[in-house]
Amino acid sequence: MLDPEILFMLLLVGLMVSVTKFFRGFWFHRKASWVNSAAGGLGSPVDGRLVYHRIVEPGKIFSTKLGEDHYAGEVPVQSLHVGIYMTPFDRHFVSSPIAGVVSNIEHWKATANLPMLDLLEYWRVMLARKFDDWMSRHGWITTNERVRVDLDTSHGPVSIIMIADKYVNKVDIMVKVGQTLEEGTALAFIGRGSQTDFILPSSFHCPLPVGSKLKIGSPLVKEVA
Repeated sequence: MLDPEILFMLLLVGLMVSVTKFFRGFWFHRKASWVNSAAGGLGSPVDGRLVYHRIVEPGKIFSTKLGEDHYAGEVPVQSLHVGIYMTPFDRHFVSSPIAGVVSNIEHWKATANLPMLDLLEYWRVMLARKFDDWMSRHGWITTNERVRVDLDTSHGPVSIIMIADKYVNKVDIMVKVGQTLEEGTALAFIGRGSQTDFILPSSFHCPLPVGSKLKIGSPLVKEVA
């Protein structure tokens, strides 16, 4: 007969694997029909929570995820920069909030694409957050995977930036340069990581307070009259 402690550990591992498979196989992959209820404006490209909206000047821009800044390219003109954090309970599909043509796709891959099992990845995220600090102290600098999709639209240049994990490349891009997109077209799936940023002309503004809960397609920004 197995020792009770060993049996408990086996049951715990089995539960963690089952939860991991549930999130990876079903919860993250839930799809939603695009319903833009943003009259006179644009809807959110993802489910999530609004973490910031700010005006950025021409030049380099940085997305901020969990207190860390990540280079996200440049903007040619003053722009509105919106950040949306996605929890494990949100869908991880990203949709285009506006019709347009894909003019450029820029992909910054994770510098340390470690072959970890899902179980170990979740253990690190949930229980070993100081692992990042340990890596940095030992000179192993890592970078979150990021994908930026630029669109030419009737309102001007618009960009969607998807930020994934530091250690595993998990952004599946679903569009290509030159492709014409309709509002609500699926852009990508973020399989590991949880933030999407939205860059658009400063003729738009975000009337929502930071912390607002968003659903894909729900009102996010309005154009200044």
